[in-house]
Amino acid sequence: MIEYLDWDTKFFELKVGRCTVDSDLSWSTAQVQAGDGDFKLVYIYSGYELSGSSNDCFHLLDVGGQIEFDKTPLAHPEDQETGRNISSYRSLPLSPAICHLAYTSGRLSRFRIDPHIPRTKYESLYATWVANTLQRHPFGSVFVYQMDGHPVGLITFEWDRSVCTIGLLAVLDSAQGRGIATKLIRHVESFCMRRRIGKLRVKTQLSNLSARSLYLKCGFVVRERSYLYHARASSLGDKSVSLL
Repeated sequence: MIEYLDWDTKFFELKVGRCTVDSDLSWSTAQVQAGDGDFKLVYIYSGYELSGSSNDCFHLLDVGGQIEFDKTPLAHPEDQETGRNISSYRSLPLSPAICHLAYTSGRLSRFRIDPHIPRTKYESLYATWVANTLQRHPFGSVFVYQMDGHPVGLITFEWDRSVCTIGLLAVLDSAQGRGIATKLIRHVESFCMRRRIGKLRVKTQLSNLSARSLYLKCGFVVRERSYLYHARASSLGDKSVSLL
């Protein structure tokens, strides 16, 4: 069953859907449903590697897969330096520095490695992600880590009564190796402890080995992993670029 994605459809200006398949046969069935529904782009989640063929109605692009982690938040004593450097960000429109951090967080994003999605659209998507998190207040927050008065790290997260989900996490290359990402994650954990939120969750790309190593180091465990594909209607061809 193809799930219609209203927000993505409006953002990319073509009909977008999502579905989960478990074999090449179910992928073939999904193609029929996508064609009947006039979908132009479908996000395909699968526990198995799909092959695709030249006869398919939709072209499959392997966009790297994803892995989801979770953990029970722990209390972490926050030193004075960390407390001074991490602050809430609430300003709209976003500053150029915050936008740059948002783009940095998605360097291995499926929306960046998909050649049919222009760079400007990818950047707009990630800036919109941060803005939407701010607009989710009081159930969404953005925190930045500053050095010498300049934002060098960013984390976004949203929550309900039981689960807090990290959205974007980024540290500038020039500030790498200082434990900033770990401090930002621990800051969110402390937030969860204060709110009595029992689960902290995050997703990243399977190809993002540094992020995976970071989350494991911070005590996260793997919840699930899946292959991920972008499937585009064959009739679009290279014209899909102009539609975006």
